[in-house]
Amino acid sequence: MTKTLATAIAASILLLNVAPAFAADAAPPTTKAECKKMADMKWDSKTHACVKK
Repeated sequence: MTKTLATAIAASILLLNVAPAFAADAAPPTTKAECKKMADMKWDSKTHACVKK
């Protein structure tokens, strides 16, 4: 029982530390330099945002 509880606690701590890294990748680039790095997106100078090609 103690092993199971320790494993569950360790897994939840790991998940809490890793989840924000994946969430950050989902957001679109907010600068022109970051947008240029994306192959399927382009910078829209009128709206100052990165949009799909």
